[in-house]
Amino acid sequence: TADGPLVLYKHSHRCPISAGARRRLATFALEHPDVPVHEVNVIDQRDLSQQIEADLGIQHESPQAFLLVRGRVVWHDSHGRITGYAIEEALDAEGAAS
Repeated sequence: TADGPLVLYKHSHRCPISAGARRRLATFALEHPDVPVHEVNVIDQRDLSQQIEADLGIQHESPQAFLLVRGRVVWHDSHGRITGYAIEEALDAEGAAS
């Protein structure tokens, strides 16, 4: 549903750390098909990336991931701390786990 959890991921194809985070999120997506994972390419979609920063009020980093539940950010992190386990913990804390 529109209120359900979703992951928003800001990715840079120029960054090897982003590649690792992307792989971890792909695994998370396979294990949680009911939680949409949306990717924004921070280089090709710079305006959108900046709009996300402005809308969420969270300083841009790359890579960066957000978990939104009912339209609000309940977890966000960057770099090597982007893991499926971290997202699962946040889902559990929100009572939004599948």
